[in-house]
Amino acid sequence: MSRLPLALLSPLLLVAGQLAEAQAARAQILVMAESGRLDEAQRAARAGGPTMAATLGDMLMLRGKHAAADSAFRVALERD
Repeated sequence: MSRLPLALLSPLLLVAGQLAEAQAARAQILVMAESGRLDEAQRAARAGGPTMAATLGDMLMLRGKHAAADSAFRVALERD
């Protein structure tokens, strides 16, 4: 069995850690929204930067801010 050199494995672990952080942040934001704390959820999504653009779009849609949500979704698409 071959082993990946540590130099190749380290970036993979970093990316996996970042994905886990983003998923945890999104889950927290969704809990805020579901509990009626939409202002707080929107602020948290905004603070997440481009990583949370789609989540911000979701929060803006919930508030009826469709044009702003569209902009956030476009940022999310450009990021991918």
